[in-house]
Parts: sequence; structure tokens; C-alpha cells
Amino acid sequence: MGMTYRCVASVLGAGFLVSALLPPLRAQSIHRAKIPIVAGPTVQVSKDFPTLVHAENLAAGDLQHPGRLITCSMVFPGDGYRSFVIHQYCYVSMDSGKTWKTTLKATEGWEDGDPAPIYGRGDDVFVVALVAREPDQPKDPNPDAAPRHDSNTVVYKSADGGNTWTESARFEFIDREFINVDTTTGPYAGRVYLVGQGSVRDIFQGGRSASLKMWRSLDNGKTFLGPAAATYPAGTEICGVGTGAVLSDGTFVSMFGLTKSGRKQNLEQEPTAEPNAEIHVIASKDGGETFNKSTKVADWKIDRQRSEGGMLGQLAVDPGSKAFKDRIYVVYPEIVAERVQIRLSASPDKGKTWSKPVTVNDDRSPEKGGQGPDHLLPSVGVNKDGVVLVSWYDRREAKDNLGWRLRAAASLDGGETFSESVPVTDGANAYTPSTNWDITGTGNIDDKNGLVSFSVGLGLFFNSGGHTTGLAVDGDGTFHPTWVDNRTGVAQLWSASLKVDGVAVKHGATDLSDLDDVSKAVTLELSNMKFDRATGAVTVSARLKSASKDSVEGPIKVRVLTLESDLGVAEVTNADNGEHGTGAIWDFTQQLTGKQLESMKQSESRILTFLVKDLRPLRPGRDFKRSLLTVDSHVYGKLHKVKDEKNDQTVQ
Repeated sequence: MGMTYRCVASVLGAGFLVSALLPPLRAQSIHRAKIPIVAGPTVQVSKDFPTLVHAENLAAGDLQHPGRLITCSMVFPGDGYRSFVIHQYCYVSMDSGKTWKTTLKATEGWEDGDPAPIYGRGDDVFVVALVAREPDQPKDPNPDAAPRHDSNTVVYKSADGGNTWTESARFEFIDREFINVDTTTGPYAGRVYLVGQGSVRDIFQGGRSASLKMWRSLDNGKTFLGPAAATYPAGTEICGVGTGAVLSDGTFVSMFGLTKSGRKQNLEQEPTAEPNAEIHVIASKDGGETFNKSTKVADWKIDRQRSEGGMLGQLAVDPGSKAFKDRIYVVYPEIVAERVQIRLSASPDKGKTWSKPVTVNDDRSPEKGGQGPDHLLPSVGVNKDGVVLVSWYDRREAKDNLGWRLRAAASLDGGETFSESVPVTDGANAYTPSTNWDITGTGNIDDKNGLVSFSVGLGLFFNSGGHTTGLAVDGDGTFHPTWVDNRTGVAQLWSASLKVDGVAVKHGATDLSDLDDVSKAVTLELSNMKFDRATGAVTVSARLKSASKDSVEGPIKVRVLTLESDLGVAEVTNADNGEHGTGAIWDFTQQLTGKQLESMKQSESRILTFLVKDLRPLRPGRDFKRSLLTVDSHVYGKLHKVKDEKNDQTVQ
């Protein structure tokens, strides 16, 4: 016989829960809609260099010329007389990723790192490399000369779609830079933006402070002006800069991480440590002359010691679809439930407000925390039809929490929910007893103690793949992820085409697209909650209640955005559209009086049913898990604003 719990809970915005005083959510939705994601053949991009280790890549597609793609990767040439050398190779495809050719090799300095390609207007393509000064070369004695032996940010340009290249510009070194071009017809059309992490002199505290730096080019990349800088309070530090994009009105946006005051990029303890950082998005509305004040997207829990690939995020913008034009998406890795997972938040209003982050990966967290699987290196892309795709290095199959296989999931509702994920390729990155260990060495002089020291160890990116991975969006709407794996015995660069068979639609369903999101005007009240532990069945009596002065006309429907449980695997069993998890819809129209929910009135009740399988035993302790079922949802209907009779105006 099932046990019955009697209590009432209501949550604004129709997020409802079957529990009382829940701790912060520590689970992920398992049951997802099955959106067909069709993967083409896996192509070895770097096949001309089968013995060279590749890591950290970034890719771009040409929205103006379907079929044109570029991906750039850091390459380790293995010079015997140097301790640590990095080159950058760029590969171009003119046939939608079927074949690739090497058209640019950046080999100038001791290190040519942090690749960043972007397509501009017409046939222009830009690539950026961070060139570190060769340790055996002196600085240029001529202060007016281009400092070729100093550390620089170097911009390369192609005027023929990526076939041939010339150096376009050179200026001061910044860390993990990204480049964007305004391809709109707005007031700043043609401007080239470059943002990275640097430091500025702090006139109040003394010394130097972490900052974002932004350069702009008004002459198609020939010269760069700046930098404009955004600084942050003492006690914080910028921890990673992500990709950027240009909105349809010419606003440039970029993302970055910022530690909380007094905290670092490494966690002091787990699982009790609170988030130590924040995700921010920052904009420039004046063509790159100044930064606006940044907007916090979400708190962020990170631990750099765990994985270099678990640090940086990426940003993408809807290029102009009917349903989601200019919607901004940020994806990033974050420690949730004591492991690194893939998170996404979206902004419908050009970065002013952000949705509650959702977990994109769909594997259940293990009962014992802290052992992974730690996913890494997420990428996000949006095609011309508003379809969102997220790819990432997934470790659910890697029992050692070291290897990975690329997986992807899609969203057709503006990032509110994601599909069941699919593996992109049959090949995986794995570490076997016969896997060669990629090692590097460093030397150091300790003047104080009169010592010369050196160390040899595993390369920084040996088991993380670098700091970024690529996801190009083609002009025809096809997605082309580029990634690194060692299936040949050497870390090589690969790609595949992904087509998503689905249509992006407002609110995630055609029968909801003409309705208003009334979640801020309506609550869901729950009562008579029942849980049968023997079968896992959960029943809840739910009714809508207006929480505003406005009325809502039917149809009124509730759509599930997340369905999560710390104790089991939850699914919906009586959705009106037949879905069992995210995307499930309950129609409350029949529970309305006169097909309308009047101001401060309630609907009749209807029963919502769930099933929670694979229950785990209760474990006492400081991090006690008690969440049987948690749902986030939106409510949709037709909102009727109350008019102010005195002024004959609609109250906003």
C-alpha cells in the first residue's frame, strides 16, 4: 500500500515540486524528446599530418556561402630541441566538410596558440593566433618596429574564402582571444571586434587588475584601435573568456567568467563549497569604443584542477529566425551534483535577462559523487531556422573519467528544453595501457636559492582536449562539429555533418505558439500528493491560480521544461501530448470556469501523474538528498490586461 503525504506547495511561474524546502537542485532531466539528429560520415580533417598531436580547435561556417567551413587547431610539432612548441594549422572546406585542405600554418614563434577563425563579409576570412616570443630571440631594439620577437596578438586575413592568407595586423598580447565581424547593414557594418583577457593598471589599488580588453577595426582588419577595457573589483578575477557575436542592430556581445570576491578558480572543498564564480555577458553598443556594464547570467561552480576542458564556455546568437531572432545562448561546463555537466542559459531580450540554466547532458549522476563522469568542452550553434545545437566531449562511457566521445543535443524551443543526446561518431578518445603519454618539460631558475630546476610531465591538454572545441554552422543550416580524439593512436582533428530534422517553434509546440507566456501571472497549487513506493507512482492534485490583476483566457496549458529527481529517474505518465519528460504538456482548459481564469481566482483541480523508477536508498549526511520530484514549467494562455478606467489606459 502506498504512503500518502498531505501538504500544499505553490511556486510562482508554475515551477512546482513534490517535496518541502528542497535544497538546490542537483539532478538532470533524463526523459527527453527524441528529435532526429542525423550524423554524416566522420572525416579526418588532419589526415595530412597523422603523426602530429592536435588540441584546442575552433570552427566557423560562412552563412553567406553555403559549403564554406574553416577550423583551426593547435598542433604540437614535437621539435626535439625545444621544451614546448605549439603551431596553429587552419583547415578549409569548400564542399560542406566532405574534404579539407590546409591553407594556413602559423609557425612564427615559440607558441602560436588559441585559434580563433571567423568569416567576414564577401570572401573575407579572419584568423587570430597568439604568438609568444621565442625564448632564444632578443626583443627588437627598434621601438617603432613591429615587435616580431615579443608576444603579440596576430591577425591573418584571407580575401578569397580562406585559400590564401596574409598577415593583417599585430598588437599587444592578450589571453584566449576571440574575433567577430559585423556582417549586418547597421551603423557599424564591417567592423571587426577582438576580445580577450588582459590586465590594466589600477589607479586606486596600485598594481594591475584583471580586465577584458576589446579592439576594433574600422578598415576591415588592416588596423585595430583600442583597447577598451572592463575592470572588476579587487578580490575578483576573470576566469575564462568565451566567444562573442553581433546582434542584428550591431550590438556586439561576449561572455566571460568572474570569480566571486575572495574566491579562486579552484574549489576549496566539495561538496559543501558554494559557487565560486559567475557567468557574465557584456555588450558594446557603440561599435567597440566602450563596454556596457556586464550582466550576470548565473552563479558558476568550477574547479580548474579537475579539468582544463571544464572551464570555458561559448556564446551564440540566433541569426534571424522567425521565432527567436537575436536570442542569445551561452553554454558552459559547471559542477552540478559533484561532477562537471553541460549547462545552458538563454536571453530573449538581447542580454538583459537570462533563463534559469538547464542541464544539456542527459545521463544520470552516479550515486557516489565526485567521481564523474565529468563532461567538458561544450560548443553551441544556431542555424538560420532557429535550431540550437550543443555538442560536447561526453565521458559517460569512459569508466576512467579520462576518455570521451562527442555527443550532441538539439533544441527547437529557444533553449528551454533539449532533446535526447546522440553520439556524433563511432570513434572515441580512450586511454589504454598502450596509449602514448604526451609529455612536456619546463625549466626554472631560482635566484634566491641558487637553483636551476626543471620538470617533465603530461601535457596540459593530454586528457582535456584544450580549452575550446569547434561547431561551425553552414549557410544551409547544417551543423559541423570539429573535435579531437585519439582513435588512430595520435590526437587528430575530426569533423562530421549534423542535420536536425525538426522545426524551431515559439514555446516549443505549434498549439502554443500563438499563446502568451503567462507564467508570471499564474501559480500552480498542489495538494493531496501521493507516492506509492512499491510501484514508484506519484499522483498530485494541481490547480491554477491567478496571481495578478489580469485575467487569462483559455486555452491554458502547462509545458514541462525540466523534470528532475535526486532519488530516482522521473517521468510524466499522463501528459496530453504523450511526452514523458521535458516538453510534456497538460491542458487545463477544461478546469476553467467559462474558459477563463479570472483575476485572483482558481481553476478546478486535475490529477498529474508521474513514475519515479530506479530509486536509490536514502543516505544520511550533510548533503542529504531528499528531492523525489522537481518540475520547472511555463504556463501559456491569452493574457487580458486590466484597464485603468480613470485614465482609460492598460495597466502595464
